[in-house]
Order: sequence, then structure tokens, then C-alpha cells
Amino acid sequence: MKMESYQKSKLNSAMNNLGMFYEFAINDLNIDKEKISSLFINSSICNEFEDGNVKYIEGKSGIELVYDVIQELKYSIAFKKPVNSSNISREYWAGQALAYLQWSTSRSFRDIFNQISYSEILSMYNPYHEVDLRKFVEDVVDNFYLETTNLRTLRNKHKLSQEDLAKKAGISKRSIEMYEQRKNDINKAQAVTIFNLSKILNCNMEDLLE
Repeated sequence: MKMESYQKSKLNSAMNNLGMFYEFAINDLNIDKEKISSLFINSSICNEFEDGNVKYIEGKSGIELVYDVIQELKYSIAFKKPVNSSNISREYWAGQALAYLQWSTSRSFRDIFNQISYSEILSMYNPYHEVDLRKFVEDVVDNFYLETTNLRTLRNKHKLSQEDLAKKAGISKRSIEMYEQRKNDINKAQAVTIFNLSKILNCNMEDLLE
């Protein structure tokens, strides 16, 4: 795995905030779990969270983040106060696990959701809520092709989706997926493909090879 997204000292705050984000949105506001995930990754708050912006992972609560996302994307919903609970819900755990997964892999949330949905993470509550989250990440990486490749690292650095990069480079999105999942060997790609990708990603052709 590549270097983590931001300093580890901020990780607990980030995990708790994203846990409360999902807990409040799903259980208190009754927003569909995939809908709130879609709203989140399409908001500017998502990018700030990925970059470890203190304002969003420490300065504001997960509840405030929900309303920030809703307001930014003009999603209509009535204001509601949270219902306090002494128990950590499955939704809260899944939000924490998602934050840890993003931090430890340095993948964007959008890229993560291209491979595994929030609902799938939620379904992993048993047995993973009883084990170290490092085990959760290892298994998700192995089973959902989240291992790091040079292509993915450079694409994330430029904040490009797989679809954006494919369009700019003149190749199919499926080709990007196959290279990043290591189902196709990028070292055997046509020279023109590597050249086009390197121009878009502002790197040497050799930087894309594994």
C-alpha cells in the first residue's frame, strides 16, 4: 500500500466523523445509504476530507458534515436533531471502516465505491467489527482489487476518475479498470496507450510500468 492520506493523529477524528455522518444520515434522516454515499462523493466536502482538512475531519461534527453536503448539493430534507444512542450502530461502524480504508490506501472515496459499495461494507459488520480494522482493509484490498498500482496512484494524484482519464487518453474506461485491477498487464500495453496516459498524468512512460 502507498503512504496514508494524512497524518495518523487525525485518523480517529476522521473515523468518528464519518461514522456519525452515516449514522445520522441513515438512521435519523432516513436517507438511503447509497444515496448519501453518492451525495458525499459528489460534494467538495469529500475532497477536503480525503486531503485531511482539519475543518472537516476535526473542526466539524459528522452531523454538521451531513448538512453541509445536503446544502451544497441542494438535497431537500427537513432538519432534524440526532437521536442519542448508547450503542454503536452498524452504520456508524461502516462509516468508520470506510474512513480507515480510504486513509490507509490513499484511494479516493469515488474510486473505492467503484469497487465496493457502502452497502457491501455494511454487510461486513459481522465479523469485522470484532477484529482490528487492518484485517478488514487487507481482506477488502484482496477481494475487491484495491491494491495500489502506479497508474492508480498517479490518477488519484491528479484527482481524475477512471472515466475522466479514459476520455482524455482516448481509451476505454474498462481498460483503465483492468490495468488498475492488474487483470491486464500494463507493461504489455501498446506504446501509444502508455504515451497518451503519461501525457495526461504528466509523468514519464516508465512511471506507469509495474
